[in-house]
Amino acid sequence: KQVAETDLMAMNDMTNPAHLRLIHFYNQAAVISYFVQPKMIKRITCRLVELTLEHGVSKYTAISLVRYAMTLPSKEAYRIGKMAISLGNRFDLIDQIPSIYLSFYGYV
Repeated sequence: KQVAETDLMAMNDMTNPAHLRLIHFYNQAAVISYFVQPKMIKRITCRLVELTLEHGVSKYTAISLVRYAMTLPSKEAYRIGKMAISLGNRFDLIDQIPSIYLSFYGYV
């Protein structure tokens, strides 16, 4: 099922500290896997999207979505990448903006 940008923006924030740590861990694992085991990145990013859909958005959702978009065909990747950039405006992502833009404009 496709998720619309309005649905994503309307989602509640993830507040459970355990879920936030898990999302952060998977994001770090995605970076490492890109260099060490590239075939795993799709599985890791799918899990990140699953956690977001189940528990809400967090400051890590934008980079998670862009990394997921990197694994998709171009039309769908562009749609999800643009949603991620829009979502980035919802949170203070000063530390993630370079990674989000590099991933989107460099790989999507």
